[in-house]
Amino acid sequence: MNLEEAVPEMHRAIVENFPDKDPALMQTLALAEEAGEFVKAYRRWQGYARRIGTEEEAKAELADIIVTAYLTAYALDWDI
Repeated sequence: MNLEEAVPEMHRAIVENFPDKDPALMQTLALAEEAGEFVKAYRRWQGYARRIGTEEEAKAELADIIVTAYLTAYALDWDI
């Protein structure tokens, strides 16, 4: 399953599990959170943090941003 096929299913799961929440707002906040996690992972990998991280950890966090960005756009009904 590719990302374009997975996003509608993930969105449906969010709506079903959080019926009283605005999915667009939830995803926008999640996108900001994922961006922060990527920055932290990148800093660790580059040696700008107290603990060391790996390039793989930074890549995984960047992938999370991509998925969350797609979900956010879907929740906003934006074609990106």
